[in-house]
Formats: sequence, C-alpha cells, structure tokens
Amino acid sequence: ALTLSYDATDAANDFDSNFNLGVKAKAAGHTGSSDFDTGTVTVTATAETAAAKPANLTAAVGNAQVVLTWDDPSDALITGYEYQQKTGSSWPTAWTAISGSGAATTTYTATGLTNGTAYDFRIRALRFKAAASAASDSASATPAPQAASIQSTSPTPLTEANLNGATVTVDLAGGLDFSSGVDKDDFELTGVPAGVTVSISTASRDGSNQTRAALTLSYDATDAANDFDSDFNLGVKAKAGGHTGASDLGTGTVTVTATAETAAAKPTGLSAREGPQSAVLTWTDPSDSAITGYEYQQRTGSSWPAAWTAISGSNAATTTYTATGLTNGTAYDFRIRALKFKAPASAASDAASATPAALGASIQSTSPASLTEANLDGATVTVDLAGGLDFSSGVDKDDFELTGVPSGVTLSVSAASRDATNLYRAALTLSHSGDFGVSFNLGVRAGAGGHTGSSDLLTGTVAVAATRGVTVSPTSLTIAESGTGNSAKYTVKLDSRP
Repeated sequence: ALTLSYDATDAANDFDSNFNLGVKAKAAGHTGSSDFDTGTVTVTATAETAAAKPANLTAAVGNAQVVLTWDDPSDALITGYEYQQKTGSSWPTAWTAISGSGAATTTYTATGLTNGTAYDFRIRALRFKAAASAASDSASATPAPQAASIQSTSPTPLTEANLNGATVTVDLAGGLDFSSGVDKDDFELTGVPAGVTVSISTASRDGSNQTRAALTLSYDATDAANDFDSDFNLGVKAKAGGHTGASDLGTGTVTVTATAETAAAKPTGLSAREGPQSAVLTWTDPSDSAITGYEYQQRTGSSWPAAWTAISGSNAATTTYTATGLTNGTAYDFRIRALKFKAPASAASDAASATPAALGASIQSTSPASLTEANLDGATVTVDLAGGLDFSSGVDKDDFELTGVPSGVTLSVSAASRDATNLYRAALTLSHSGDFGVSFNLGVRAGAGGHTGSSDLLTGTVAVAATRGVTVSPTSLTIAESGTGNSAKYTVKLDSRP
C-alpha cells in the first residue's frame, strides 16, 4: 500500500488536465530480478473556482503613502493579491501584484503617493487555475504629512469668559493616531500669555475615530493675576508619547478673545450693626463669580472721603466685614462697592449707619411707663442689648434675673419674648404677689445663655413706687346714729399706712 503526498497550495504543483498515474515496482523491492510496471490509474484535474470577493477594505493615510487593510478570507488556496489605485474617475486596465502576498496577507502599504491628492483603491484575490476574484469595494484616502491640527472648539469662538470648561478637538494626520491611548499629559498648550494659567484638565479619545482627541481646558477667571488684556493665539503640542509618531507635533492655533469686563452690579442689602468700638457690615451675595473684592468708606460727618479702603481678603463670596477702631457713642455711616477684572468699580451701595457701643444691656422702656406696686403684676419691661449683642439664640424667661427686689417680696419674670423685628430687644412680663412698704429700683440681669455675649449683663434700674395707705385728717370722726333719737357717740380711728 503506497501513501501519496501532494501540495495543493503550490501553484507550480498544479495540473490542468487528467493524467494516468502508474507505479514501477523496483527489483530491489521484490523477489524478482528486474523492475516491473504496474499499469496506470487516471487522476482527474480539479477545475478551480475564483476566490471570494475581498471584504472590508480600508485605507489609512500616511505621509506620501496609504495603508490598505482587509479581512482574512481564511482561504488556503489563495496564492496572492493584486491592487489598483486611481486619482480620477476611471480605474486602470492593469492590476499590480502585491509582492510577497499569499493566503494569509491582510495588509499592504501603497507608497510613492502625492500628499494632498485623493486616491481610491481596490484589491482582488488570486487562486490556482481560477479567474481572479471580483474586485473589492473601493476605499479612499488622501496622503498627508505627519501632523496635528485643531479641528474644532466648543464653544466657538473661544473667549476669556467661556475658556474654563471649553473643549478643543485635536486631529492627527499622516497615518498618526491615538491608538496607544490618550492622557492630558500627552499634550501641551502653546501661545498662552506670560503669567496666565490655562491648562488641560481632561483628554479623551474619540470613540469612533482614533485620530481625534478632545481636550477640556481649565481657566480660573476669578484670579486677577490670571487675567489677560489682549487676544492671543492658543495652540496645542501633541507629544510623541501620546500618539504613534516619533516626535512632538504642533497643531496650529485658534484665537482666544479677551473679555472687556463691565462693572459689577451695585451692592444691595447693606446693613450695619454696632459693636464695641466696631461695626459689623453685611450685604446681599450678588452671585457674581467675576468679583475680585470689595472696598468700603466710612464717615462721621456729612461728606464721604475721597479714597476707598480695600476689604482685605474679600472676594466674590464675601458678604460681611467688621470695621474696627471706631469710637463708642459716635454715629458712623458706611457704604461699599464691588471690584471686577479690567472694569471700573461698581456704583456705591446705599449707606448704612451704626453707633458703636460697649457690650451691655439696658431697660429700654416699661409698660405702664411708671411702675408701681399697684400695676406691677403683668407689667412689661423691655430690655435692649448693645455692642453687637442680640437674642438670635432665642429668648426664655429663665435667661433673665431681677435685681433690687426687697427681701420677702415675690417678683419674677413670668414670660419673655423676642421682638419680632429687632433681635437685640426682648419684652419681659412681670409677676408680683405680696406687699412691700418701700419704693425700690428694679434691675434685670441678662444671662449669657440667652444672648450672643459671653457673660451676664446688668441693665441698670427703673424705679418701682410703693403704694401708700390713705392718710386721714383729722384722725377722729364722729358718727351719729339716725332714726333712733339717741345721742350716743361712736369714735372710729383710721390709721394711715407709712
């Protein structure tokens, strides 16, 4: 039994017609003394069919070249490929062999092309004794030098006002791509003015286009030192480590327009609260991130000073400032204005007034106005705080203590309430029972737990008058009976109270 060997993949090994295969049995291989022919058996030639049409041809640009790729057809009988290229509307008559191609070939680089010229390409597959396959669908590419360019920006155009968070899209050309991945450190910005900080916060590769990356910019418009007064041309340098090329590539530039700032709005809601040798100013947050700070003025007369004083450390989020070094008992007016980059100061706020005072508490009024033993029960004493103290933490009757009450007399605070519109005022309702024989000076101690101060504060006093008995003069009275005719006398003595 003889086993035959034949390489059907070798084109030179192919035969086009049937033939008669015979065997010669050599004398050394049998017991006879000479060779013998066996006769023949017919071997039929196979009529080959064409290979399938190549699929999914693509063309990637390069520098004066185009890289063609296509799907592997998994056909071991393919002996090679040919290609055609054109720059016009008609394909050439001849096909060009792809040298060295075989059944496993799936790529070819067409060289010697002209950058900037659009080319179409198609390929076909070859098999033994068969017609060439149908031509693939065409693929197009325009060779270009290795380069990077800014393809677009968002928003467009770029300005100082919209630069933070803006996106710059970078495209590669000449066969370069971002297949190795994209990182913000793979890029460097160019053309940024000295002293100005514009950076790349994120970089991402286009999901469907490996030659394109989107860069997100970061710019702090609230930093006055970061401001620029003139337009500049922003460029990008794509570093070699971030793409398939071997060197850094500049992109060209896009203009960034400097923003001419308008003045901030006039500050609103300014109020002034007195403190010990100080005044606390507060105002409404304008929600303007471009504000770089505030200035203020103070006066004690009718005229504002010419100069403004900077509020140190102020910025867009500032809504309060404490003016110090003031004189207690002197009335002050205050006003503020806001500052922005490259813009005039805002209009001055409306004025607010305060008179600095020492920390303290005082009895502001009573109701009834004159307190007596007769009206003391249910009377109201109004307590005011000074020096910046208030009852913002709430008011409770246990936050107060009465002073000066004579021994043995019951007098207490039955209720306490905060003034609805004035946080430094509270009304105390008194409860009284029992008798007292002498007038006294009533005071209040405002406990630290009931106000913003750190210690108890005495209010000073208000007089409470004792109610005197009726003084009778003369000290005796004659009362005559009536209707009886008697003349007896009765003496009634009325003693006056102290």
